[in-house]
Amino acid sequence: MRRLTKDASNRDARIIITSAHASGHVRLLTNALGCEYLAKPFSTKELAATVAVVLSPRDDRARSPGR
Repeated sequence: MRRLTKDASNRDARIIITSAHASGHVRLLTNALGCEYLAKPFSTKELAATVAVVLSPRDDRARSPGR
């Protein structure tokens, strides 16, 4: 992630990470890197909601609850 976002052309990339690991540590790490995280298995509603958050303007994301 850090290597990807070091490149100026990728700095604004919005990333969703999916993983079978649901530990708090993994969630904290991905959030610290500016990524959204979904633990498998996830529903299509969860995926759609996460995609909506990722595609929303960054100002709205900063003000959303839980961030």
